[in-house]
Amino acid sequence: MTSCNPRLLIQSAYWLLLVSVLVPMQIAIALDTQEQAGTDIEAKSYSAVLARVIAVYPDLQSAVIQVQRSTLELDRIYATLGWKAAVDTTISHDLAGFGTPADVVTARGALTRMLETGDTISLDASYNRTDNDVVFVPTLPNPSNDSGINLSYRKPLQKGAGNIEYHASESAARAQISSSQASEFELKDLLAQQVASLYFGLATTEENLANTRGGIERLRRLLEYVKGNKKLGVSEEADILQSQARLDRKLAELTALETARNQQLFNLNRLMNIPASTHYTTHLDYKTYRTPARDTLVAEVFAYNPALNKAYANKKIAESNIELQRNNKKDVVDVIVSVGARAKSGPTNEADVDETDLAGLMGLEYRAALDKSGLRAALQQAILSRDIADNQIRQLDIDLNNDIDRLRGLIEDQKKSIASNHRLQQAEKRKFDEAVSRFRTGRTTTADLINFEEDLSIAELALANSKVNLVSSINELARLSGTIWLTLDAYR
Repeated sequence: MTSCNPRLLIQSAYWLLLVSVLVPMQIAIALDTQEQAGTDIEAKSYSAVLARVIAVYPDLQSAVIQVQRSTLELDRIYATLGWKAAVDTTISHDLAGFGTPADVVTARGALTRMLETGDTISLDASYNRTDNDVVFVPTLPNPSNDSGINLSYRKPLQKGAGNIEYHASESAARAQISSSQASEFELKDLLAQQVASLYFGLATTEENLANTRGGIERLRRLLEYVKGNKKLGVSEEADILQSQARLDRKLAELTALETARNQQLFNLNRLMNIPASTHYTTHLDYKTYRTPARDTLVAEVFAYNPALNKAYANKKIAESNIELQRNNKKDVVDVIVSVGARAKSGPTNEADVDETDLAGLMGLEYRAALDKSGLRAALQQAILSRDIADNQIRQLDIDLNNDIDRLRGLIEDQKKSIASNHRLQQAEKRKFDEAVSRFRTGRTTTADLINFEEDLSIAELALANSKVNLVSSINELARLSGTIWLTLDAYR
C-alpha cells in the first residue's frame, strides 16, 4: 500500500480549492456582464442625449427666435424702397387775403418713393376751394377752385448719393442674421460641451463600477477560499483580515462610484428634461478612428466656428456703420426737378373763369451742420468697433490653430496610450497566471496573490479608461469642426 505525503495532500487540496474559486469567479463575472446586457436599461449614445437636450432647452429656443427676429429686419429695410402715400384734408373758416371772412376747403395727396440709387420720385396733387363772404375784385372768381398736379425728381449729389443708408442697413442686417445664427451655435456648442463632460464622465464611472464589481466578486470568493484554507491549517487569521480589509475598501469604492454615477445621471436627466430617476447606460463607439489631415480640419473649423463667424459679422456691422457715419458727415446738396399742371376755375361778376397752364421747377438745395463734432465721434466709434472685431479675429485664429494641433496630438498620444495599456494588461494577466502557478506549489502567499489580482484590475481599468478618453477627445474634435451636428440628423 502506497503511503501518502501529508504535505503533498495539503498542497493538492489547496490548489483544487483555488481552482474551484477562480474558475467560477471568472464565470460569474461573465454572467454578471450578460445579465447587465440583458436588462431593460436603455443604452443611450452621446448623439441621442445631445439631440434631446437641443430639442428641449428653453434658451436655445429663444436663440432660434432671435434669428427669426433678425431676418425680419431685412423686410423692414426693403420696405423703405416702397411707395409711400400721404393724404390730408382740411376745412376752415378764416380771414382771406383781403381780410374778408372766407370758407376754405383743402385736399392734398402725394405718392413718394425712394429708389435704390438714392434718388426720390414723387407725384402729388392738390385741390383748394375758397368762398369769400365779400369780393373786392370783381374779376376774381368766387368761389374759386384751384387744383394742381406735380411730378418731382430729387437727386442727391453728396449726402444720400447712391443710397448709402439703404445699402449699409441691408449689409448690417445680413451681418446681424449671421451674428444671431452664430450666437445660436455658440449656445449649442456650450450645451454640447456640458453634455460631453457629463456623458463621458458617466462612461468613465461605469467602467470604474464594472471593474470594482468584478474585483469585489473575486475578493469575496478569495475570502471564502482563505477561510476554508484556515480550516485546513494552511492560512492564518492575518490572511483573513487582509482579505476582508481589501474587500471592505472595494465596497466603499463601489458606494462612492454609485453616488457619483447617480449624480451624473441626475444632471443629464435635468438637461434632457426627463424624470430624475431615469436610468440608462452610455454607448461608446470604439471603432478605429483616422485623424483627418490638418488642412481638412483647418477648413472645417474655420468655416464652422461660431465665435469666429460672430466676430466677422461684428466686423461687417462695424464697416456698414462706418459707411453710414461717413455719409452722415456729408452736406446735403440735392438737385430738384419738377413738372406739373395748374387749373383755376370759378364764377365772376362778368363771366366764368376756367384757366389751365403747365408749371415747372428746377432748384438746388443745400443744408449743412455747423457743428460736426458729434458726427466725427460717431464715425470714430464705428472705426474702433471694427478694430475690436479685427483683434478678436486674430486671437481666434491663433486659438483655433492651437486647439487643432492640441487635439490632433492628444488623439495620437491616446492611441499610443491604449496600445501601451493593452500591453500592460497582458503583462499583468501573465503575471497573475504565473502567480497562480507558483501558488499551486506553495511558492507564493495569499497576500501576494491578492495584490497581483489588484494589479491586474488596475491595468484593466487603465485600458478601459484610456479608450473612453480617446472617444471623448474624438468627440471634442468633432465639436470643434462642427461635424458633431451631422450625427444628430437621425435623432430629429
